[in-house]
Amino acid sequence: AGLIVTHAHMQASGRNFTDKLVIVLSDGVPNLVRSSSGTIDAYVGGVPAPDSAQFYSSNPLSWPNSRYWFNGPLMQTRLMRAGKYKVFAVGLGFGADSNFLNRIATLGGTSSFGTGLQAGGDPTQYENNLTQILKDIIYRPTVRLVD
Repeated sequence: AGLIVTHAHMQASGRNFTDKLVIVLSDGVPNLVRSSSGTIDAYVGGVPAPDSAQFYSSNPLSWPNSRYWFNGPLMQTRLMRAGKYKVFAVGLGFGADSNFLNRIATLGGTSSFGTGLQAGGDPTQYENNLTQILKDIIYRPTVRLVD
């Protein structure tokens, strides 16, 4: 749901001539899925390789063992990337789901920054880790005029 709101806000309020960056701070578990299973199925069914490999194919009716509901945020990430947004996924907390966050980075066009951007581990280091990750994102240029 947060990615849907972010995308709508940036489309309505964002400047056309600037780079669009979205930073998802998450424990790696979507809490609220707003897209219907029919919408997600229709979208995922039309995604070509290699992106199709990033989506989950488990049974949505088997909730305790399913990661199917993770496809909503992955769909929104891919839609943003198609709109020239870069989507970064940063894991917060010791148990952050790095597999899911790496899928967001891949579909969001930011996996070259390194997968597993985690501000986890020792809770006393969260602030330092997160600060360094954000500095890395901010100071790494997205366009180079000269190599």
